[in-house]
Amino acid sequence: MLARALVTAALVAIAAPAIAAETNWPNYREDDFTVKNYAFRSGESLPEVKLHYRTLGTPKRDGNGNIVNAVLLLQGNTGTGANWLRPSLADELFRTGEPLDAAQTFMILPDALGRGASSKPSDGLRAKFPHYR
Repeated sequence: MLARALVTAALVAIAAPAIAAETNWPNYREDDFTVKNYAFRSGESLPEVKLHYRTLGTPKRDGNGNIVNAVLLLQGNTGTGANWLRPSLADELFRTGEPLDAAQTFMILPDALGRGASSKPSDGLRAKFPHYR
C-alpha cells in the first residue's frame, strides 16, 4: 500500500509540469531567447547561450510602449520555470482574483542557465562548459 502511494506521488510530481502546461492560462507560451557571444564573469565565453522561458498573460503597455504589468518569477532552487505551474502553486497565484492574476499580469518564468531547456553542460560541452553560478 505504501509503495503504491509512493509510486503514485512520484508519477504526479514528474507529470505536474506537463499537466500545468496543458492548463488554459491566458496566452501561455514557451520560447527561447538566444544571446550571441555571451561572456561569463569568469572570463570564459560561449558563441551562443540559450535561455528558455515561459510566459503567461498579456503585456500591457504605457504611452511610451513600456510594458507596465510584467513580473519576472525566478527559481530559487534547482528547478525550472515550469515549477511555478504546478497546480498547487499556480492555482493560488495566477487564477482570477489571486495575487498574480494571469488575466491582469504578464509573467515571465525563465529556466536558469544550467537548468531545464536553457543552455547547460549536459548539452554537450560537459566539463568544458564555462564556470557559472
